[in-house]
Amino acid sequence: MGVALSITAFPVLARILAELKLLTTEVGRMAMSAAAVNDVAAWILLALAVALSGSNNSPVVSLWVFLSGCVFVICLTLILPPFFKWMACRCHDGEPVEEVYICAILAVVLAAGFITDAIGIHAMFGAFVVGVLFPKEGPFAHALVEKVEDLVSGLFLPLYFASSGLKTNVATIQGLQSWGLLALVIFTACFGKILGTVVVSLFCKVPLREALALGFLMNTKGLVELIVLNIGKDRKVLNDQTFAIMVLMALFTTFITTPVVLAVYKPARKRKVDYKYRTIERKNPDTQLRILACFHSARNIPSMINLLEASRGVKKREGLSVYALHLMELSERSSAILMVHKARKNGFPSGIRAGTPVVIMLLWHLRLSNN
Repeated sequence: MGVALSITAFPVLARILAELKLLTTEVGRMAMSAAAVNDVAAWILLALAVALSGSNNSPVVSLWVFLSGCVFVICLTLILPPFFKWMACRCHDGEPVEEVYICAILAVVLAAGFITDAIGIHAMFGAFVVGVLFPKEGPFAHALVEKVEDLVSGLFLPLYFASSGLKTNVATIQGLQSWGLLALVIFTACFGKILGTVVVSLFCKVPLREALALGFLMNTKGLVELIVLNIGKDRKVLNDQTFAIMVLMALFTTFITTPVVLAVYKPARKRKVDYKYRTIERKNPDTQLRILACFHSARNIPSMINLLEASRGVKKREGLSVYALHLMELSERSSAILMVHKARKNGFPSGIRAGTPVVIMLLWHLRLSNN
């Protein structure tokens, strides 16, 4: 229960921040970084809890499971990175990734889950370790995400949540004592997480409102907590009533996050600056005119070029400087939400890849002269 109460749901937090338009704010960045560290720590604590909660109470068995898990992680750390690097070197930008590589990665994930399950740790821990060691950049990583994410997020994840809902029997919460226990669990979860986050934030000289918002954001629960609760229920550590109480606590703490953050944290809006020039008219017609052109796809480029040709005029000696911005829709994918935190090494936005048509790349910094 301690692991379940201390978890911060990283995917749920990312979606909440995206809905509140706080992903790029200081609070959003701190919350995402802290949630990522919290998520890794939760998986480690989960592995320890599973190792110590076996049916055999012998400490020797628990120690064997723990040491075997450590050896497993060390072996994967030494073997998998060179293997993944070898695959990534054979996948180039703009070229389709061979299906055999995707199948090999999925086979590695299944094998890691099988080994951890045989050791005595849950199978999800092995898959998590493989995901941590997998490279996050490059065409190979993008191809794997495109192949797997829709299937997992659109099919497997909803089925897992539905399965957890079927296991939740709210009718077991009966009587004043049960509802009092539910209130106590909710209070403990909120008080411990929010107070701890606020105290540490104030110690780091974070303003009070931002510290409160960060505390409520860190109190979100989601998939990892359901995994912990399901494991506890399968191992007979949690009964039906305790399982239902913990699930309701997770729902309550997640539902209150958005309205409370909206009430507590209001980012200071920048005042509108009165620009000196509100039109394209200039006192000196020889100065260079700069235009930011936004397009969504390659179909918008011909009409945009015609508009730019008509806008450059005939008397401007310095010509027209055009900066093109490729607009991409932020979808509901977790990878798309996290895209705002990534920067391309070549200086282009993260949405523009090497396979982008040449005309789009030329529009990135196009200078039209009067000649």
